[in-house]
Amino acid sequence: MQRLPRAVACQLLLGAAAAACAATEARADVVDLTGSGRRGSDRPPILVLKLTGGTGNAPFGKVGGCLSYLNEATLTEVELGAGAGFPGTQIGGSLRKLFGELGDYVAFELSVAGNTRTVRGRDPLNPASGTHVWTNLGIGFEHRSGAFSFGVAGGGTFISFTQTPEAYAYASLGLGF
Repeated sequence: MQRLPRAVACQLLLGAAAAACAATEARADVVDLTGSGRRGSDRPPILVLKLTGGTGNAPFGKVGGCLSYLNEATLTEVELGAGAGFPGTQIGGSLRKLFGELGDYVAFELSVAGNTRTVRGRDPLNPASGTHVWTNLGIGFEHRSGAFSFGVAGGGTFISFTQTPEAYAYASLGLGF
């Protein structure tokens, strides 16, 4: 058996190592164009069950809850709910328009609420007057991403008998499904 000269053996080993390195698997970026990829988890949930707390004129009472539906095409939210008005049950509905992207939205809302026992908006000249129903017009913020929702809103309460609008504010915490 003949021995290879040392210089030739080193060249053969270097060539084999270079060929082994060049023969590793090819790698490429994968782009998933389906809606079920990782990015789908950041989409805002369509239905959210929210727990709310706020002032006496808040649409869902001082402590209450609502079911929120989001139309993704128009970023419009419809909420219906009820809660404790202390005294009485407070029932309300809200229409909200969301502006923003990536789960953080500015919300403009118009809501109608009513309390079964408490009369709001008494006329100072006629204390027997008043109404159980009022409207709210407000602005707020909502974070709605994945299965989580958090929001705050506030604005003016407009009752037909009073000339001075009252204020309302509430916060909500929700779970989407």
